Amino acid sequence: MVLLKIKKNDGGIIKLPSILRYPSKVQNIEGNNIPYRSCDHIENITNDLNTVGHWGYADPGAKYKNAIAGRNGSRKHPSTIRGYDFKYDGLIPDSAKVTSIIVQYSYRKLAYSAQISQTAHGSFSNPEIILSSLNLSKTGNAPPRNNFGEYEVQFNNLNLKGKDINTPNFDVKFDLPQNTSTNPCYIEMKYLRVIVVYTTGNYIPSISIEPNIVSYGEKVAVKCTMVETSGTKPSEEISANIKIITNGDCEITYDSPYYDWTTGIWRQATTNGKAELIFYVTPTSEGLFTITLDENNSGHSTKTTFVVEKPQLEVWDFYANNKEIEISTDTVTDLTYLNITLKTDAPLDLTLNLNFGGLTVKEPVPGLSNNILQISKSQWQKDDSGNIVFDTNIPLYSKSSGEHNIEMTSPLLLGVFTDKVKVNIPDSYKSYYSILNLSEFTLSNLEHGETYVFSALGRLLNASKIEKGLKNLRVCVVNGTTNSYTNQISVKDIWEELSCEFTYDASKPIYLIFYGNFIDFDYGTVEFGNLSLILKERYAGYEYPVLALSPKRYLLGDVGSTANLLLEPPELALSTKHFFEGFNWQGLENNNVLIHGIEITGDISVEESINLICGVGTLDDDELDYYLDSINITRNDTNFKFGGKFHNFGIPFPEINTILNDLRFFLQIDDAFDNVTQVQVEMKNVQITVYYSKNSGEDCDFYINGVSCKYFLISMSPETEIPRGANFDTEKYKIEGADGKYPIRVNVDDKKIKLKFRVYGDDFEESTEIMKYVSDYLYPERDTLDSPILKSISFFFAPEECFDYYIEDSIDAEAMVGGYDCEVNLIIPSGLSRNINPLRKSFAGTITTIGKVKPDIILYKLSEDESTSIQIIESESGQLMKLEGEFITNLPETTKIKIDCENRNVFYEKYSEWFKIDPNCISVDSSFFILDHHFNFENSINCKVTDVIYYEKGG
Repeated sequence: MVLLKIKKNDGGIIKLPSILRYPSKVQNIEGNNIPYRSCDHIENITNDLNTVGHWGYADPGAKYKNAIAGRNGSRKHPSTIRGYDFKYDGLIPDSAKVTSIIVQYSYRKLAYSAQISQTAHGSFSNPEIILSSLNLSKTGNAPPRNNFGEYEVQFNNLNLKGKDINTPNFDVKFDLPQNTSTNPCYIEMKYLRVIVVYTTGNYIPSISIEPNIVSYGEKVAVKCTMVETSGTKPSEEISANIKIITNGDCEITYDSPYYDWTTGIWRQATTNGKAELIFYVTPTSEGLFTITLDENNSGHSTKTTFVVEKPQLEVWDFYANNKEIEISTDTVTDLTYLNITLKTDAPLDLTLNLNFGGLTVKEPVPGLSNNILQISKSQWQKDDSGNIVFDTNIPLYSKSSGEHNIEMTSPLLLGVFTDKVKVNIPDSYKSYYSILNLSEFTLSNLEHGETYVFSALGRLLNASKIEKGLKNLRVCVVNGTTNSYTNQISVKDIWEELSCEFTYDASKPIYLIFYGNFIDFDYGTVEFGNLSLILKERYAGYEYPVLALSPKRYLLGDVGSTANLLLEPPELALSTKHFFEGFNWQGLENNNVLIHGIEITGDISVEESINLICGVGTLDDDELDYYLDSINITRNDTNFKFGGKFHNFGIPFPEINTILNDLRFFLQIDDAFDNVTQVQVEMKNVQITVYYSKNSGEDCDFYINGVSCKYFLISMSPETEIPRGANFDTEKYKIEGADGKYPIRVNVDDKKIKLKFRVYGDDFEESTEIMKYVSDYLYPERDTLDSPILKSISFFFAPEECFDYYIEDSIDAEAMVGGYDCEVNLIIPSGLSRNINPLRKSFAGTITTIGKVKPDIILYKLSEDESTSIQIIESESGQLMKLEGEFITNLPETTKIKIDCENRNVFYEKYSEWFKIDPNCISVDSSFFILDHHFNFENSINCKVTDVIYYEKGG
């Protein structure tokens, strides 16, 4: 066997197996009609031993009878020679892919009229090489020359199988054309041989496991695959070894006739060059499992590793079903059952340590001994949803009163699980109670296993005292052996909520017990009302019945009749929300108008004081996000009003036009003064009014925080003074003996805008009303530290820039016919204007501004190397900020970080929100960047700066 080297495109070498063979049999083939010159001693071409076969002899004989004749002679054709039976059988696999066949030969021609070294005078064309059993032929690459030459003909890009070669019929024919010269000659051949280049099946093994981290006891599917990659795609048997190396224990299950687990050998015939084996591993302990797959013929090998961890363990239930029981005696036992439900990924042996406090286990529980509960793998079961669970109920009682704590711990559980049972001294008096069965409708809406809250109102009237006791002045939900007690009525003459939780067991009967005062006493009257059963997850305090003004149609318009609502105990506190929507704006929403305010009014009458709540929003808003306002209504009031001219209910003025079709508001009544006196409420003629003016289309004179002054009927006077450029506060230095003074420091000082404007309403009274809103419009608000929150003003002639300002003094307002001429000084602390929208640039850029800027810088972390910090470096100025410490180290790679240079804070992003980073993570020698002209953060370390955001400032 030899290796054939084939150049790859990338200059590498691919070595394919090849075999060179000589024919074991040769023969002359001569035509029937044309005389041929036979090759004598033909057997010499079946090796390379420097012996030759020859057409013609060195001694031509008389009249060249032993020579290849010239073209005019009769035996001018050398015979075709055929070599066959190359004995390839057993050397090349039948399934191998034959890619090339190379036919090699060595021969020369000789003349009788000259020395061998001289030119011979016989003349032949190139020979024809024929592989007749394969129907292939090709012209040779050289005719015979004067000296021995070694030649070959290649048949490439074949798609043959080894079985096509492994046959005695595989042959090579060498056909040399006739002599075209007039001179006779003879030819000698050293050998005729064949090289077969092939590729065998190249099987690549692979193993897939999903998932690669499992819990012991969890069944894992392992798929072993063998794929032939050479392109032969044979259907032959593969052989591979499979091994499992582990420091744990496991169980193996498989259902395949091709795998012998005792030997670890997998034998299987492939289909289109592919074989698969699936078996299952069930680890029975934690550890590291490695599976190896070795293909025995090619030597290819692969392995994969999966980690076996302890199963995840969850405590689904740990509670005593009866939170209150009575002391047990020798004759009477009052039980509570401790319910324990655990869920795991896979069955496991588990130890639970239980502390029952002053409670005693009533009867033997499997696996429970000395307050230790041993759970074996066999005790875990699958529930209806396929979860692996363990469930037990431990009956407990006590002969001592008080509150007893129950605790559960385990090495596989984090923390301590607790519950509490109150053991009461049995009541000395007889209980007075009524039993109420739930209606069929209620039962049909309860779901097994769900936790509910039972809630009711209760009060004790005309009683001199409240007698304590387990079964007195409360409600009990009885569901099988579970008794869930509400809290006890604790005050006299006042309605209070009584509630308890219980988990519904559909297999057990359920009913309610209402306990009045002990039968031995005549302590007043006990009343219960407004019973409700609500899913715990939806419970948010007692839900009062829907209390609505009725009939609703009387709320709209002045129709003479009113909508009524009676609030009486226990239906107290809030009424339902009455929503109003779908208004007919008569085309106003489609016109170019300025809306100056919204007003909501109505007529109302009450017997006692109430609060009226109004909420305003849109159909798309959550009602919890509505703008809320409230007013107090007394028995002397006949109407109510919310909002008015220049009141926007928190909706930006420019947006009111766009949301008119979706505008919605609600009214709600709150009787929060007592829960004893009933209240009658009457309401009608509820209206919404919108105040607007036609938009002339002229430019607005100025904007405050983007809101046009037109909404407040303001026009700016042309005498308004807006200084341009900057005021510089300059420190100068006088050099003795030199003329003049030289500036050594220049700072931008603040400046003032003297804003002059006119307020004009329909009349002087309205203008006076407007002035209240103008003050709110112009003056900045204050934060919790009473620092001003700057507002911005922009003007019609420069809409892209604004000035941030505050106001120190009052507005000078001079009354005039129909309105006021006003003047106020706006102080610009920065002394400069800024563009309204911030500029956003990459890590490098140029700032064109009078003043320096303090930007927001956005970057993300590149490395999680514990030995390095994050260094933000501005190369032009040399400013540096270093973030370091354990918190910075533990931030995940690609975490976004924001540096607020204006307010000197650093934030990181999580869950799409920004959280402040502890200032201790900022190195003491760090700078909060101040940029001027050029900046470049490209050389920052362990981070990538993506955005530099700032406002450019000008005069």
